[in-house]
Amino acid sequence: MAAYGYSLHFPGESSDHDGLDEYLRLEFPHQHPEWEPTFGRVSHYDSDIDRREYAYLLTGDVPGVSSLADAEKKVQALAHELRESLKVPMPKIRVWKSEDR
Repeated sequence: MAAYGYSLHFPGESSDHDGLDEYLRLEFPHQHPEWEPTFGRVSHYDSDIDRREYAYLLTGDVPGVSSLADAEKKVQALAHELRESLKVPMPKIRVWKSEDR
């Protein structure tokens, strides 16, 4: 069966992501036990604008899907739920097919 991976990239200043770490460690596993994402703050220096850019990144496998279309729908729903419940900006979403397992 093919596996599908995803990433949610929440752009913004570091302070824009306050509360995400705590939510993802404490509440998310109870609400979405099969997701088990890797998450954290990331930054990089953008020389074109001469400043550091910040984001919050979630990555992992999409549980319980058998097609890329299903994986995309499930990740879209997760992103919408996080955006609504945590009042964070809409993330950039990427979903892909991983190697067969």
